[in-house]
Amino acid sequence: MTAKLLNTPEQSMYLALKKGNYSAVAANSKVLIRLIGLDTQNINH
Repeated sequence: MTAKLLNTPEQSMYLALKKGNYSAVAANSKVLIRLIGLDTQNINH
């Protein structure tokens, strides 16, 4: 299930890039970044 969740935005990004739909690429990359947790800030105090 995790692999499918990550693969779906990747495939969508590939197809959108192929068609030149750059706004869709940006939207899918934002989803992918949130799924893998890169949007959180870790501050070590």
